[in-house]
Amino acid sequence: LVVVPNEESLRGYIQLLDRDYKKIRLEDGMVLSTINISEVQGFDVGDTITIQNMNLENAEVEVTEITMNYLGNVIYMTENTYKSIYDDYEPNSAYIMLNKGVTDHSAYADELGAKDGILSSISSKGVLESFDVVFKIINLVVVIVIVLAAALAFVVLFTLATTNISERERELATIKVLGFFDREVHSYVNKETMILTSMGILLGMPLGKAMGMWLMSILKMPAIYFADRLEPVSYLYAAVIATVFAFIVNSITDKSLDKINPVEALKSIE
Repeated sequence: LVVVPNEESLRGYIQLLDRDYKKIRLEDGMVLSTINISEVQGFDVGDTITIQNMNLENAEVEVTEITMNYLGNVIYMTENTYKSIYDDYEPNSAYIMLNKGVTDHSAYADELGAKDGILSSISSKGVLESFDVVFKIINLVVVIVIVLAAALAFVVLFTLATTNISERERELATIKVLGFFDREVHSYVNKETMILTSMGILLGMPLGKAMGMWLMSILKMPAIYFADRLEPVSYLYAAVIATVFAFIVNSITDKSLDKINPVEALKSIE
């Protein structure tokens, strides 16, 4: 529960943004909730929730706005709003902005926390650095998964194409005997590969998005908010990569088509 004293502002310390990433001005009578706790607890703007202060006193308040926040869960209000709910107002913490001369924020926070009268001290920069290391590892895992998925797509395309040619060797040999040129035989087979690839792209995109959203809903954690948003360029990348793989597979299988010997292929098995 963050209560902003009268005549004070969070400017420079915390940026309050709504779900459309527009700035929110905290005023008297407003109760702001961070987005993650609202989704986990299932409430929205206009709903009434129960909050509790340091004295374990409960109070019901109406949420007037949802604000973006990626780490932790906070309820924001002004001092006047707090007094209208609990009467007494006694601050027990402070946000501190350090001078530019202080470079080791974590060490300063540890030193400050060791002083008498201070229960704990946390460096926001230190927390940011810690999470940056964690998310670098997560990003590396995501890159590996994408590369493996692309490799799997290529292998599947190549396997389907080569299997298609091997099982239809007599048919393709017959086409050659009938006088079709090599480029016409290539086009005959490659069109099928491109059609199947296009169908895979059109079906895979909505199904992939649905599966991704479902997976992110499972990964929801009470203290961390994942802003899962797909940009249009992501769909473009997926379509282009799949199409490029299809062209590569076609260029490889074209050589297999050229090696088909109509005489050998059309020999009777008996």
